[in-house]
Amino acid sequence: MIDFYRIKDRIEEWLRYPQPTKYQKQLLGMYTDVIDTEFTAKRIASEESAKYIVDNMRAVPNFDTDYDLHKWVATTQLDQTLLDTGTVLEFGVATGRTLNQFAYWLSDSLVHGFDGFVGLPEDWTSRMRKGFFARSSLPRVRSNCTLWVGWFDKTLPNFTKDVQQDAPIALLHVDCDLYSSTVTILESLKNNIVPGTVIIFDEYINYPGWQKDEFKAWQEHCKKHKVKYEYIGYVSKHQKVAVRVL
Repeated sequence: MIDFYRIKDRIEEWLRYPQPTKYQKQLLGMYTDVIDTEFTAKRIASEESAKYIVDNMRAVPNFDTDYDLHKWVATTQLDQTLLDTGTVLEFGVATGRTLNQFAYWLSDSLVHGFDGFVGLPEDWTSRMRKGFFARSSLPRVRSNCTLWVGWFDKTLPNFTKDVQQDAPIALLHVDCDLYSSTVTILESLKNNIVPGTVIIFDEYINYPGWQKDEFKAWQEHCKKHKVKYEYIGYVSKHQKVAVRVL
């Protein structure tokens, strides 16, 4: 059976990002008489990530796209008890693409999306500065989605008091890029991250500086709160990794 939703998602992603020309691909990063350092940084990051995967995720399923990982997690890997009693959360909504994906597959659940919609709160990379990802309007989301608009440190206190309380988290999608934002999320929800909680990190690995962002925040969180986890899936052509709390 053809998954038209997947085809639509792949086309939208292809159109969203500039595609390199055939000539640029042939250059392999060589634009003048030197090799572009940004290209080299990506190669080094890829090599470091590959080693980490061999050492820590050798037998973990690898998916072709983020869509495939998301669908597999949402439809086969979530604890039903946690879904019935807990919450589904996404941090970093942007266009609403992935929030709507989870809402589609988890149609019986209310999916909470958090985003300020004014872009990054601080510089992330040389290309993605403060304000990057800003939107002029809120995205259209499915009827079983609710948006929490504002900085995480401002919206999370009200959410944890009025909605989350003692409820466990079934699925947590962290797509906030920054170390500081990830720390805010994990610390605010530390009591709701329980055995069986699945967390998908969007920028966990495979880009220059990956060890300093979501990866670092999660490793520090696990050490501080003695959290045990296992890797359950990743996308080798992306930066996305999924874990399950033990």
